[in-house]
Amino acid sequence: MSSGLEKDGFPKLYSFAFDGYNELCEKRRRVDDCIEGQKCIKGKTIEYLPADKWQRKHQEDYLAYLKRALFFNYTRKTLNRYVGMLDMGDPTISFSSPEIEFLKDNATQYGDNLKALQRRINIAQLKHGLCCLLLEATGMDDLPFVIQEYSANAFLRTKFTYESGKSHIKFVLLDESGYEYDLRTKTNTMVMQMRVLGLDAKGEYYQATLRTPSEWLDFDIDNPDGDVSYPDFHGKRMNQIPFTWAGAYSLSGSSFTEPPIMNVADAEISLYQLYADYRQVMFMTGQSPLVIQGLKGTAEEISRQMKELSVGSGAVLGLPAGATAGYLEMAGASLQTIANEIEKIKELCTESALSIADTKSNLSGVAVQILQDSTTSPLQMINSVAGDAITEQLRYAAKWVGVSEEKVLETRYVPSRDFAKQNLSMQELAAVENSEILTFAEKRKIFAENGVGDRDKSPEEVIQENEEYKEKTRNESPIQIQSGNPFINQGGSEGWSEN
Repeated sequence: MSSGLEKDGFPKLYSFAFDGYNELCEKRRRVDDCIEGQKCIKGKTIEYLPADKWQRKHQEDYLAYLKRALFFNYTRKTLNRYVGMLDMGDPTISFSSPEIEFLKDNATQYGDNLKALQRRINIAQLKHGLCCLLLEATGMDDLPFVIQEYSANAFLRTKFTYESGKSHIKFVLLDESGYEYDLRTKTNTMVMQMRVLGLDAKGEYYQATLRTPSEWLDFDIDNPDGDVSYPDFHGKRMNQIPFTWAGAYSLSGSSFTEPPIMNVADAEISLYQLYADYRQVMFMTGQSPLVIQGLKGTAEEISRQMKELSVGSGAVLGLPAGATAGYLEMAGASLQTIANEIEKIKELCTESALSIADTKSNLSGVAVQILQDSTTSPLQMINSVAGDAITEQLRYAAKWVGVSEEKVLETRYVPSRDFAKQNLSMQELAAVENSEILTFAEKRKIFAENGVGDRDKSPEEVIQENEEYKEKTRNESPIQIQSGNPFINQGGSEGWSEN
């Protein structure tokens, strides 16, 4: 079972992990930071909004610059949106033995049902690209198994063996390090701990707990000793390691992808940095410094003349002969350039969120693919992999209680696909209309399925009707906003008049 140590999610044992582990951990951390929000991002100034040379010498100005920056939470909103979509509807669950049916409503050590487990798997898939599952034997008659979750960073290494064309897990190395509260010092103390899941020389499944890195270096996978246990169900041991990798797009234990919402996080960080500069330029525009040239005399005389000058509303600025004064203005073109770039990155954040990192296409209609009943859409793949992962765990349980290999296949967890039938917004329907990858018939079908317009009308006709309706609404509005004064002067100099 779990070590019981308090986890913080940060990896502790890099040197024992697979190649590429460090890079994946870094990407997962960036996504976590974005999901945590503005306080976390602003707290990591060196990483996300580092001070330039001038700001390092003027800390107060840098802190004001940092305070003006805004973080828009696109990543968190994207995660919430897709988890909510995947949570729509109820799964279809089949069991091959009544002995494991309790897992439907009590599947984890926290007492969660299978659908709640799927929700947490989906969150981990989107945030980290991976969630690991282990079927634990509890030794209790009323709850003989629970499905334990391990974070993506907890998985360090594995090895497969091949027999009769099939791969089998030889061992899995997990990082269970965490913090333990010391009653003597009243502080949290870091405790290093690893767990080995392995098959010994007889092909029997065991678990071993290692508390120092050197123990792993000396550990014999085939002939384990030390803190070793052999999980069993009424004395029956397993000849397989009941471990599952629920990746974003596959159950592979040897190939892992970056988090599906990684590109949203990257775009959002770029937006945060650019928006900080935009707010700084806006601030400087309203804080134009006064520049006086041509004052003559000693330093003391010039200082005295400066103190005698008055600046502000109603003040009269008297200058000696030959001196000139003016305000140093920020170039308006630079502000507009930054504003244009901000809009581009906002659009990128939105498109990235809608497409769930569908890097194979940048077409305007790609957003709708994730909402269609398509086995190639990223969201559908995430949904299917989560279902396959839970199915694999349930089948491990079925095998452990003695169900035959043929009958085990009757055990199945199929997630709901109701998210594919979700109504699209008008913005997304516009993306459908502009899509180059959908046929005319497919567009009309999507519009009809979303309850918009008549089945006999084309998507173009539906959109045209919508535009005409919006124009009619604007024309009939009692308030018309135009350039200049935003208020309507219907009653002369008094401003508003009521009809």
